[in-house]
Parts: sequence; structure tokens; C-alpha cells
Amino acid sequence: MTEQTLVLQFDTLEDWGMFTYEPKSYVFENLNPNLKLRPYQERAIARFEYYMNGYPKKKAPAHLQFHMATGSDKTVLMATNILYLYQMDYRNFINFSNFTNIIRRLNKR
Repeated sequence: MTEQTLVLQFDTLEDWGMFTYEPKSYVFENLNPNLKLRPYQERAIARFEYYMNGYPKKKAPAHLQFHMATGSDKTVLMATNILYLYQMDYRNFINFSNFTNIIRRLNKR
């Protein structure tokens, strides 16, 4: 039998009501207030944070991919992931897109 993918594992846990991780509030507080996250984006943020902080089978170093459709605003997810990782003392990020798009999605401080 093949092993379930991580997304299927999380989907199953959500279906059974066993995945109730809430993302950290500072991630949402630092987003541009004009942005409204969609439910699937909030789920992706929660799953990312859970994987990085509490998933018992986490592999190091973590290599994750967000498999999402064009136009699903993956840039917002990258901005929230950078915020989260920055709080965890990560300081080096590689981004293969126009970085100003990410900065625009964050509050200007």
C-alpha cells in the first residue's frame, strides 16, 4: 500500500474534526488590511504552521510545495509563510518572483 500524501492526511484529519490548528495572530495582523484571505488560504496557512511546528513526522530540512491553481494568490501565502518563519528566527529567503508583490501584501511599518 502506498503512503498517503500530506494533503490527503490533513484532509482526512479535517473530515474527522481532528485538525483544529489556528494560525498565529501576528501573521494576520501584519497582512495588508485590504486583503481578505479565502478559506483555502487560511487552511494552507494553518497546515504550513502545523507542519513546521507540530507535525510528528516532519522531515528536516522541510521542503514543501503549494500546489494551487493560477490566480489563487499564492503570493499572499508566501508572504504569510515568510512572516511566520521570520518569527522563528529564519532570516534568509529565496523567492523566485517579483518581491515587491510580497511587500505590498504586508503592512508598511
